[in-house]
Amino acid sequence: MLVAIDLQQILLDYRRTNSRLILLDFDGTLVPFNIDHTVTNPQRSVLTLLHSLADDPKNNTILISGRDKEYLDTHFREIPITLVAEHGGYHKTFRGEWNSMFIYSIDWAPQALAALQALSFQYEGSLIEQKMFSLAWHYRAIADKVKDSEKRQILAALRSLPMSEHFLIMDNEFTIELRTPGIDKGTFIARWVGNKYYDFILAIGDSQTDEDVFQILGKDAYSIRVGMSPFSSANFYLELQRDVLPFLQTLVAGNQERDKR
Repeated sequence: MLVAIDLQQILLDYRRTNSRLILLDFDGTLVPFNIDHTVTNPQRSVLTLLHSLADDPKNNTILISGRDKEYLDTHFREIPITLVAEHGGYHKTFRGEWNSMFIYSIDWAPQALAALQALSFQYEGSLIEQKMFSLAWHYRAIADKVKDSEKRQILAALRSLPMSEHFLIMDNEFTIELRTPGIDKGTFIARWVGNKYYDFILAIGDSQTDEDVFQILGKDAYSIRVGMSPFSSANFYLELQRDVLPFLQTLVAGNQERDKR
């Protein structure tokens, strides 16, 4: 069961630990979710916060997003953190090159894309997001026009596609995503961490894609869901997206204040 974060306790643990893993989602976590992904850019406060986290040698900070690698490169390449694109499909360290832990066929994509394009034409105002390992149909802008019965029919039609056994269908909030099996944030983090040891782990996310991370971290981590959810595997919650930056800024400021003493 989710409980509200105990700020004083987490600040105490943050201060007294020496090897920290900090996992941050982007859309809906560091920035508000926007119907049109192309107009959502990180504010200066987000970039400043990430720089502050990266400046602490005790922190290993990872921005793990569903965004593509081009977007992350454009906005975050000058910040000394690890970037993870497409829910773990690609990753790069600071000043490094993009790499992938996964080798999977995406032969299913052209056929599925044609189906989503027909769907987008039928529901004017919806958007298709096309990435290397996944496709997503976003309908938040017209959510009131997509009835539950219609969504069930859409999901059934996608499951009936001839190559449907080659992709997963993720029914997220106002988004239907088709994704290559085996590529998710949890699998990536499990492989990334490997035998590394961290005495403090913090993970913050707002959606079903982040639940894969919460599940593998277990009860000893500060896994934090943005927004209450009775079905979350996180241990704690922050009520609203706008609470995330102040929370992280408090950790950074509290630790810097202690170091000055």
